[in-house]
Amino acid sequence: MTKLLCRISKSEDAVAVIRNSKIDILDIAIGRRKLLLSFLPEIVKILDGKIRLSLSMPLACFDFCRNRISLGSIDMLQLKEETGGFDKKDWKRLKQFSNEYKMILRMNADEMNLDRWYSSLEQAKLSGFSGVMLETDSRNLFSPLRKVKIINDFFYEVKQLGLFTGLVAQLEAPDVPRLLLWDLDILGVSFVESAFLKKKAMEDLQLLRSLIPFERGNQAVQVLSNVRRDRILVSDLIIPMYIGAYSSERTKKQRVSFNVIVDVAPVCIHPHPKDMRHVFSYDLILDEIRRLASLGHMNLVETLAERLAAFILSYPQAQRVLVRVEKLDLGPRAVGVEIMREKSPSQ
Repeated sequence: MTKLLCRISKSEDAVAVIRNSKIDILDIAIGRRKLLLSFLPEIVKILDGKIRLSLSMPLACFDFCRNRISLGSIDMLQLKEETGGFDKKDWKRLKQFSNEYKMILRMNADEMNLDRWYSSLEQAKLSGFSGVMLETDSRNLFSPLRKVKIINDFFYEVKQLGLFTGLVAQLEAPDVPRLLLWDLDILGVSFVESAFLKKKAMEDLQLLRSLIPFERGNQAVQVLSNVRRDRILVSDLIIPMYIGAYSSERTKKQRVSFNVIVDVAPVCIHPHPKDMRHVFSYDLILDEIRRLASLGHMNLVETLAERLAAFILSYPQAQRVLVRVEKLDLGPRAVGVEIMREKSPSQ
């Protein structure tokens, strides 16, 4: 189950978030604002065990916090790597506290220093850390595509080591359905750089909450399958990829065109779409096409079309899908396949 985390740095924001949203984890960023520590007892009292409490801080603040407050009521400590990362002495010292605190390693997703990422990941595992949290200041999480694949591959390695995964960003509602496919343990929104949370920010936070199911596999979507259907269209998306049965097609990318039409049923929670809760996101289709294209060589366009259709029909709202996949570099304007698949009664 993906947990929703909210990161703040002001005591006023903490109280507002606790009283007006249904987050799973409140994360308080401790940096220069060490005065916030004086409010922790009050915050713990308001939480009343219903929301987990996390503290985020650079390593330089770790001893400061340990010596001034009781960390027994803190569910997790997120320790941020500074430029250059932790040295051997830091890792050795932190290992001593692995049985006392649930420690999370905070890493900068914008730096894209893969050697350090994987080195720090190995050290985090050896030092008893429980998980890794990537964080980004970028407002466009899904560009460039190479960055998305690198992050996704990194999270896979984190899970292989038995650590949990998390991402903190300045999330927007359209990001959530796409990120849920990554099966992260924690998805966080940061308000650290913002002013005191206003009504609009609280509304955005509540919308994010509504898009993240409380139970894994439960998308809280009920469809009205016997009423009108809408259509989602993806037209003429062209992606270079390795595809074809000939050996020569294994070494040279070809332009492949994708056209998709999805018949979707409306959701009964709101028959008239107003926000992301009420629609099927075309970004899910685009992301899956790009993911399939990134997997390496594929022999048949038929296989590609079938995989895309099966992915789309796995969503409750999708009732029927038409997928056309065409190779554009073989002489005619295009050669390819078009398939139509419908959701079976058992689905």
